[in-house]
Amino acid sequence: MFLKLQIFYLNLSNTLVYFAPSILLFTFHLTMQTIREDYLGQIFAIGNPTGIGSVIYETFVSIMDFLYCLMFFGIIFLSVHLTHSNKRYIYYIYFFSTCFGLFAVVTFVIILVDTIKGFVGANNCTFIFI
Repeated sequence: MFLKLQIFYLNLSNTLVYFAPSILLFTFHLTMQTIREDYLGQIFAIGNPTGIGSVIYETFVSIMDFLYCLMFFGIIFLSVHLTHSNKRYIYYIYFFSTCFGLFAVVTFVIILVDTIKGFVGANNCTFIFI
């Protein structure tokens, strides 16, 4: 019985590995959407639809998703073409993992603040449950 439970756990873990980047991208996209809706509207002048502030406001989430995917595929590309002892590989892996860590901390903080706003009853919490 215990062996079957271990095999189930290992198979479940292997299955989740395939979905982890998409789940991470979803939470990152949700965070960037929340940042755009809650914070960037106050920073950029979005009253003028042809101004640069409005363009940045409208394309912020897509640009951040593109940067995330670029870093993720950069790690895959470098891991296929370089060895672990190459200095360039080590530099880029540390750089990308630091960026992913910063994105993860920002995601955690924003989702935590958004969840607290939702429980308090603030009306501007729009992305707590989708």
